Amino acid sequence: GEYWTPLLGAHQALNGAVALATLAQVRKNGVPISTQALHAGLAQVNWAGRLEVVRRAPYLILDAAHNAASAERLRDSLQSIFLGASERRLILIFGAFTDKDVAGMFRALLPLVDQLILMQPISPRAFSTDQLAELARQAGYAGALYSCPSASEALERAEALAAPTDVICATGSLSVVAV
Repeated sequence: GEYWTPLLGAHQALNGAVALATLAQVRKNGVPISTQALHAGLAQVNWAGRLEVVRRAPYLILDAAHNAASAERLRDSLQSIFLGASERRLILIFGAFTDKDVAGMFRALLPLVDQLILMQPISPRAFSTDQLAELARQAGYAGALYSCPSASEALERAEALAAPTDVICATGSLSVVAV
């Protein structure tokens, strides 16, 4: 059958299919789940901080991508849904913890980025903005780069840089998108 979910990104169709396959096995084991319930369940899914559009003009997107694979899914979704062949610029707000593969995340995301704003999550495990700036330069990023001490200041900077048609995306950690 055909199903719909409000979650954005092609990877969410795969996630939905996995959920449906799992529930099909549960049904085979005698748990009564109606087809209507399956449709309603997928249609009502809300996953905060996962390609979550919280504002338009400019777009403000929150995505808790915190590893290379999730950064690749974010990149693909930003490219296909929000950037495409348009003249929109991407302003990335980024912060991460020291146990994360920031180099892999930067490899995925930085080729799309027009302005990079680095912030440090409130945690002793977080990369400093200086460390992130060095990793961004090592990844070959040569564009505009700003360091902000907090998520709120990073967002203020992004909003000051953004035109109404641009895309601001905050990512790198759950602690970045939760603030």
